[in-house]
Amino acid sequence: MESTAPEGSQQSNPQPETPPVLQQQTVAPSLPEEQSKSSPRKVLVVVAFLVFAVLGGILGYFSLQSSEIPKPPPTLPLTPQPSEQADLPYVGTQEIALSNVTGGTSIGRAFRSINEFSSTLTIYTELPDPPEAQFYQAWFLKTDNYTGIDPQDVLPGQKLQKDHTGHYTYLSGFIFQPSPPLFTKLSDLRNILVVSLEAIDDDVMETKILQGTFTQ
Repeated sequence: MESTAPEGSQQSNPQPETPPVLQQQTVAPSLPEEQSKSSPRKVLVVVAFLVFAVLGGILGYFSLQSSEIPKPPPTLPLTPQPSEQADLPYVGTQEIALSNVTGGTSIGRAFRSINEFSSTLTIYTELPDPPEAQFYQAWFLKTDNYTGIDPQDVLPGQKLQKDHTGHYTYLSGFIFQPSPPLFTKLSDLRNILVVSLEAIDDDVMETKILQGTFTQ
């Protein structure tokens, strides 16, 4: 005898379960969509990396260039033009001893100072009083080989005067224009100084007593 279901009830047919393989196949179509979302991100990351790499290289290049300070070119000394090579005035100061050239014991000293505007000369001696009607005189020579023939060889100076201490002295000074300079080198000067004993007041040297030479 067949059993019958109660009235009002419906018979349910059980649904077959979906196999695991079919479930995986229904999920698989969502993978390409996720990959399509992640691909632009990767591209942006790569592009950003390249941009930073390029910028870093540019900044590094310029920083290296700025750190290397170029050496200035060598400067050449300026050569003055002929118009700029003006002669400079001779300047010198010196004190010298005056030796007795006659073999006597009397001596003396002389002080000379020369600058671009003036010159001064002081002579101090320990000479005895000259014979009556005679006097001591200063002379300035270019060379020691004085002959008295060439007037350019010698320049006569003034007579020595006896001061309050009993010494025969000489003091002279000259002022001249600085341009053009009167003296530009030592050889322009009469550097040999002579004190002589004179009987006649003229331009001829008679008897040398003291002598010295300026070297500056």
